[in-house]
Amino acid sequence: GVVDDEIAEPSADDGPPAQRLLDRLAEATGGRLFTIHRAGDVTAACAQILGELRLGYTLGFEIATPAAGTARFGGSRWRAIEVEVDDPRLEVAHRSGYVGELPRSLRPH
Repeated sequence: GVVDDEIAEPSADDGPPAQRLLDRLAEATGGRLFTIHRAGDVTAACAQILGELRLGYTLGFEIATPAAGTARFGGSRWRAIEVEVDDPRLEVAHRSGYVGELPRSLRPH
């Protein structure tokens, strides 16, 4: 899938394999990897995370319900997500997409 491909293709010189994998996973899910080398790094990382959480927003959405009788229900397929803001001073962090699943009541029998 798309997420698997994004995670599995590290670029050269990105650090040790485990760190590259964690970085790709964080990026694909809208997060970020904080690398801790010494005890002071934990405090700095926590302060940065808390600052971002205080200033952040959470957006939610629902996929459109397919019309009754439609042949294509969408089902479990990859859906990309794009989030844009007009203010260049703002930074957006979000996951690149998700695999959608219809509620049981809407699945074809």
